[in-house]
Amino acid sequence: MPIPSSELAATSSLATPEPAPARHPDTITSPRELRQWLSDLPAVDSTQLVRQLSHQLSLLVRDPRPDAKFQPLLQCYHEIVESLQEQAVESRKRSPETRSHAQISLLTSIPHLLHELANGHMRSVELQLKAGGTPDAEDIYVAQLLMRRAIHWELLEYRMFRPVVWQQIVQLYNVATLYGLECVSVDSDLRLAEDPTNTHDLFFSSLALLLADPYRLPNHCIRELEYKLPEYAAKLQMSPDKTSSQQIPLDLSGRISPLHYARQPDPSLPAHYVSFGQLLTDLTPGRLDDAGCDLDGWLEQSLGGLLAGGHERRHPRRARSADYHFVIGLKTVHERLRSLQPGYTAANSAGIECAPTLSGIPCVQNDISSSGAGFVLPGNQHYPDPGEWALFELDSPAGNPPVCGFVGQIKRCMRDEDDYLRIGVERLLGNVIPVNVGPAKKPALFNANQEKSSYRLIAPHGYYEAEKVDVLVGSNKDYRVKHKKLLSREGSTEIIQLVLMG
Repeated sequence: MPIPSSELAATSSLATPEPAPARHPDTITSPRELRQWLSDLPAVDSTQLVRQLSHQLSLLVRDPRPDAKFQPLLQCYHEIVESLQEQAVESRKRSPETRSHAQISLLTSIPHLLHELANGHMRSVELQLKAGGTPDAEDIYVAQLLMRRAIHWELLEYRMFRPVVWQQIVQLYNVATLYGLECVSVDSDLRLAEDPTNTHDLFFSSLALLLADPYRLPNHCIRELEYKLPEYAAKLQMSPDKTSSQQIPLDLSGRISPLHYARQPDPSLPAHYVSFGQLLTDLTPGRLDDAGCDLDGWLEQSLGGLLAGGHERRHPRRARSADYHFVIGLKTVHERLRSLQPGYTAANSAGIECAPTLSGIPCVQNDISSSGAGFVLPGNQHYPDPGEWALFELDSPAGNPPVCGFVGQIKRCMRDEDDYLRIGVERLLGNVIPVNVGPAKKPALFNANQEKSSYRLIAPHGYYEAEKVDVLVGSNKDYRVKHKKLLSREGSTEIIQLVLMG
C-alpha cells in the first residue's frame, strides 16, 4: 500500500546514529584489511569477540566520510555474525538455570551487535537515498531483520523494549513501500528458518508481536509466538481509512509504540488502520501447547480487547511509595505462608524458637488499586514470568492488626529505558491459606473470599477434576470442597473454582 508523501519526509534522514566529528584512527576502511582483522580475532571467548566486533562496527557506522566501500565492509561482518547468532540460538534453547557463564554473557551482549550491524545497513540505505539512488532491497531487509531479532531476544531475555528500534523498523518499511521493495524476497545468510523472507512480512510480524502485549505473556508463549508470527503477519492488511470495526489504528511515524497508540490514539497524528479480521477469524482458541499456553486464545483476548476499546483499567490506580520484599513461586509462597500461620514456630541456628524473619527480593511499590499493585525492582534482578504467584510483605508493617502484605499473580513484567524492572500484580482478595492437596500432599493455596462467597484453589497444573470432592489439608484446619470449574491455567498452576462443603 503506498505511503502518502507527507509521511515520507523523514525517509531521507533516517534514525541512524549521529556521525562522529572526525574519522576515528582505528576505523578499518579497507575490505581486505577488515577481512584480515576478522580472521585474526581470537575465537575462544565469544563475549570478548562480540565486544570487539561491536566496537569496530560502531566506528564504521559513525564514520563521517563513508565511501563506495561502505556496503562491502558491512558484508564482511555477515559470516562471523551468522556464526555467533547460531551459538546464541543454541544458548536460548537452554533454560536460564542451566546456561553456562559464557552462554549468559553471549546472550547479554549479542543484541547490541545485531543492532549495530542493523544500524550499518540502515545508514547504507540513507546514503543511497541522499545520493538520489534507489535503496538496495537487501540493505533494507537485513536492517529490519536484525532489528526485529533484537526486539525478540531483548524481550525474551530482559523484558526490554527500546522505542527507537520500532521507529527504525517503521522508517525502513516506509522506504521499502515507497520504492516498491516491500514484497521483494531476499535470501540472506543472516535469516533463520522461521524468519519471513521480505520486508512486508518482517514489519507486520513485529507489529503483531508488539500489539499482542508480550509483556503479559510467559516466555514459553513468546517463543511459540515467534515461530507463528510469519503465519499471522500474512493475514494482516493496512489501509489509510477506517472501514470496519476489526481495525486497529497505527502511527506510521514510529514515534509512538503500536500498543500505546492503539490504546490512546493521537488525533494530531495521521493514522493508518491495520485489519485483524482475517487473523481473528482463523484463530482456534482452546488449544494448549506442551507448556499449557493457549496462544490463539491469548491473541483473541488481547487483540479483541484493543478492538473493543477494552484497555481501560477496571479499577483506577493511585500513587503509593512503600518498601516491600517478595518471594515467588507456588511452593515458596506456600512455605512462607505456613511460617506465618498461628502456632508455627521456627528455630534459629542456636536452636532457640523465634518468629520468622522478613526475606525475599526487595522492591518498591509505586501504585495501588483495589485489585492490584505495581512494583519497581532493581535492574540487575532477573525478571519473574507472568503467571507466577508471589507473596509481597511490607518492610515496616503498621496498623492494628498490622497490614503485612498480600498474595498475587504477576500479570505484566517489563524493563524500562532506565533499566528498572516494573511488574504489575493482581491480588487475591480475601484470605489465602496454605494447604496440601492429593495423596502426594502437594502445596497449594486456598483463597476464601467470604464476603462474595467465592472459594478458589491455586493448585499444580493438571490437578483439576470436574465435580471432584476434595479435602484441603491446612496447618490448623482441613476444608472439604468440590471442584466446580477450571477458571484458568497459566504455566505450572491452575485456578479452580470451588464449592465449600463444610
